[in-house]
Amino acid sequence: MQYYISCILCCMSSLVLGQSTLHSAPIIQDSTVPTVPVKTYYQQILRQEGGEQLRYKAAIWTLEKYQNTKDEYSSYLYNLLAEEATIYQEWEQASCYYQKVIETNFDKGAFTDGLVAEEQKIIALKGMRNVAFQKGEYESALEYHEQYVDFCENGWQYVLQQNQMSDAIWSATCYQSMNKSEKAIKTLLPFVFGTSNSSGYSQIDKMAIDHLVELLQTKYPKRTYRKMLQQLANQINMEQREGVLYFYVQIVENRLYFPTDGARYPERVAEDEQLEGQAIAHYQRKLMHSYFYQALLKKS
Repeated sequence: MQYYISCILCCMSSLVLGQSTLHSAPIIQDSTVPTVPVKTYYQQILRQEGGEQLRYKAAIWTLEKYQNTKDEYSSYLYNLLAEEATIYQEWEQASCYYQKVIETNFDKGAFTDGLVAEEQKIIALKGMRNVAFQKGEYESALEYHEQYVDFCENGWQYVLQQNQMSDAIWSATCYQSMNKSEKAIKTLLPFVFGTSNSSGYSQIDKMAIDHLVELLQTKYPKRTYRKMLQQLANQINMEQREGVLYFYVQIVENRLYFPTDGARYPERVAEDEQLEGQAIAHYQRKLMHSYFYQALLKKS
């Protein structure tokens, strides 16, 4: 409770970052709580005071007027102020606003059914994740990341789908900052041969692959890296787990598994072992024509 009260005070005290006094509120404000919705009131201020360039001040004025209500649009305004705090690297201030969004049970809107507040909580969890990372609190950052993933698993899976590459790069960077390079590498390995986008089409995640290549170069000495590269095409093997065959390429200490494709070699080799040589040749070509392999060559 004490933390919650101090958080409220924190949120409402330092209202304009970098300034000691607050600009006077617009004429639209009076001594009573308005009857119009928070969103409408906020937009009225923007129209009256000069538009989006005053969005942070408009958010402050609106939240001051509605500080005792739980209109779910308030969650958007708190995140807006957290955004401003991060611009000025006021991490504690940003955390305060994000926590307000995460911990408050906002009222469901008549037409939105709480979706606005849920979406803003996703933004706040990612915000807390990034703030913790900036402060060097990597364990906390990963905990907030897990909370973000868990929250999205309950009806917001498309958010994870849209952000899978950026989230993976973020996680890998976090592990790397903790000197856990193996975890960082394992996090990015699934992106080597591309991922399926929301439309069902495969896409090559060049940013993730480039980051992975840099990790491999950083982790291993040049001699080990070059030897790995020279032998990579001959490091394709297969293994069986629970009656299913998987083909993979050994990258020093890591196994990179080939995704299922139209050739269906895992199923075909399971029926006819004589096709194993064809399968390995198929995956050699797949590897050597991949963006990942070409990136390895360029960096060698």
